[in-house]
Amino acid sequence: MQFTNTGTLTVWKVDEEAVIPEIHTNSNGQNRGGAFLCLPNFESLPEIFEVKHGEYRITSCDQTLPHHKILEGEKSPSWGSITTETTWEEELTETGAKLITTTKLQSLKESSLLRPGFHPYFSVTSGWGVTVGNSTLSNTSYTKDKLITLSSPSSESAMLISNKHTIKVSASIENNTLTSPLTIFGIWSDDPDTYICIEPIIGYSIDADGLPKPFIVERGTTITLTFIVELVRS
Repeated sequence: MQFTNTGTLTVWKVDEEAVIPEIHTNSNGQNRGGAFLCLPNFESLPEIFEVKHGEYRITSCDQTLPHHKILEGEKSPSWGSITTETTWEEELTETGAKLITTTKLQSLKESSLLRPGFHPYFSVTSGWGVTVGNSTLSNTSYTKDKLITLSSPSSESAMLISNKHTIKVSASIENNTLTSPLTIFGIWSDDPDTYICIEPIIGYSIDADGLPKPFIVERGTTITLTFIVELVRS
């Protein structure tokens, strides 16, 4: 596996197929493709938190594993300060492969505010569909460049079904103080005939924007986040 200097996975191939497409620049000069962590993940919250200060994906790290970072919320009001250690693993299965991303984090301050997410792009052709519990989104019903959120009380995974394979995206959180952690899946693409993003976002309770509310990490608590992408051949 190869990574950028900010710890973004550049591409994920299974049997020479780019399941997660390689990072590239589109016609508007924007980077697309790859997979990265979203911490503290406040892009959709009101000012001042929508400013990406301390954002994981723009903070440099060594390109060898594990990736170590210190994320600082420097502006006021500050969301806090955390340390992160991230590993990426590949695992072959009888029916395909798994990509496992694990992050351990701690707060350097008395408390820090977080709403963790994981942002992989997936290569698609026409005819794809995403299912979370009893909720389904198809390529024919999706509006380009619009964020759609899907959730289910009993589901911590999303299924991307295409004519080539099925991809399961799941998220889990351990050693946290949340009594009922909630995972929402954000579905988005500005080129839905080529790729689709499925982002699991962890928090508690659903906010007005359809995303989960952030939670508090106290100093001395270690939280482990695990995000798994599993490909199953058709």
